[in-house]
Amino acid sequence: MNGLTKFSNVPSTKWLHFNFVTSIYNLYTKNNTQPTGELPNPDHKSVFKSDEKKKNDHIYHLPGRLICHLNKHKESLLRNDHYDDVTKWAYYGLFSVVIHNWNSIHKREKLALINSIVKIIRSISNNRTEINVNDHNLNNYRESLIIFLKFILLSDSNTLSKINGKRFYSHDYISNWKYLHDFLNECVYDLNSFNGVGNGIFMELINEYNYAKDFSKLLSIIYWVKSLKIVDNQLEPASKAVLSRFKSVYTEECDLRDVINISYYATKIDPKLLSDGFLSHCLFKRFGNKFYQLNVIDCYHLLYFLKTYIDSGLSNKLNCLYLPMAFNILANIHVYINGGELDTQELEELSSSIFNGKVDLSNLFKEQVNDKKYYKLKVINDLLKEISEHLGILEPFCIKVHNEVSNIIN
Repeated sequence: MNGLTKFSNVPSTKWLHFNFVTSIYNLYTKNNTQPTGELPNPDHKSVFKSDEKKKNDHIYHLPGRLICHLNKHKESLLRNDHYDDVTKWAYYGLFSVVIHNWNSIHKREKLALINSIVKIIRSISNNRTEINVNDHNLNNYRESLIIFLKFILLSDSNTLSKINGKRFYSHDYISNWKYLHDFLNECVYDLNSFNGVGNGIFMELINEYNYAKDFSKLLSIIYWVKSLKIVDNQLEPASKAVLSRFKSVYTEECDLRDVINISYYATKIDPKLLSDGFLSHCLFKRFGNKFYQLNVIDCYHLLYFLKTYIDSGLSNKLNCLYLPMAFNILANIHVYINGGELDTQELEELSSSIFNGKVDLSNLFKEQVNDKKYYKLKVINDLLKEISEHLGILEPFCIKVHNEVSNIIN
């Protein structure tokens, strides 16, 4: 077990955090720094490729190690483990290494790191207690995560090069961390240092992805950044860039759940993102002649999308394109609530009317749902009530499912 693994898998203390950061620094920066104080080697990956002894410490492993440590450090702080104060700039030691190696980190690893940081900020915001002996450390930790996140979301490659252009002395890492702390704070609080739309680090990252699951994660990040009020500007162009990129690579082979999640998060970010009709067309076409098994989160996401679609005036009484999708949602919720006690005749008659022909529902009737967590049922129930009057032939069935859910949650 190497030092990094050890520091990643034990509860953190002030000194273990310091030692972990130092180990990360020495592994990913010191060996890439010239003794004379020259600029770091721009091709960090070549260092590892040329040294077989370090192949297990390839640059791609960096985000995974950081994610592990960041999460364990958060858990330790929230548990009220005993800590001395951890100076604010010490947290920036982690990010100094990430930024110096940014161009050598794989795009999927970058996305995983950004997503994990957003989740940690959410967790700290939701789970911190009124009395926490580590409140000072939590504030510093959360602030450092937010500053780094803002830097990635807002800055451009020129700003990134300013940090990489800093003389990085391997023997004086504390000074380097303090420098990064000051520089990042100066950057994120001086919006004039960001030169706008199209060529930011995050924008460049968006254009590297080709898969629906990546676009789903990108929109999830943007939604939570907006919800947590981390960043106010630049989210609209970023959202549009994600959807534009998704539109350019979309095929019907894209995983349905990823398409559902993309549509949901786009709706949550800004209903105006539905205005071009692309996302609704994708969903309605996929559900147009087929029945799918959905989990309760899928149903919630689709209901929220459908409710927003209707409220936005994008539908009308004569437009029944969304009814097959609505039937999928209602039938799956009906299964989830009732298990084996299904009104199969009613479902078959409805499906024949909605799909203009017989649709295979055999998997639905065989499915026994034993998981009774009823996650999201309260909000699902409210959504069912609101959309029922817009479902025409499905309105009685929607009201029936709404009443079934009401009986469960009341």
